[in-house]
Amino acid sequence: MEVYFFKKMVRSGFWKGEMPTLPKELEEKEKRLKKSLNELATKVEDPQKALKLIHKERMARALKKREETRPKKSWKTQSKGISQKDEKTGIEWGLWV
Repeated sequence: MEVYFFKKMVRSGFWKGEMPTLPKELEEKEKRLKKSLNELATKVEDPQKALKLIHKERMARALKKREETRPKKSWKTQSKGISQKDEKTGIEWGLWV
């Protein structure tokens, strides 16, 4: 596949000379990544079930985080309060959430 694209680039005038080679480190890293990906693919029997499980776990973490931050936010809004001054009477009134 790479050879095909290289030849097409040479024909189009984007590349001159020999086909470039990847450094050994990148080739080894690509081999390791492909190997680990294949191992993971064989471990997962049903990809759809795995995705649903991941989604459930993510949603549970988000809910837990929301429940932890909710009291903090309500405390901040209560301490600030919302106050306004009536223009006609000059009376100031507040609303604490």
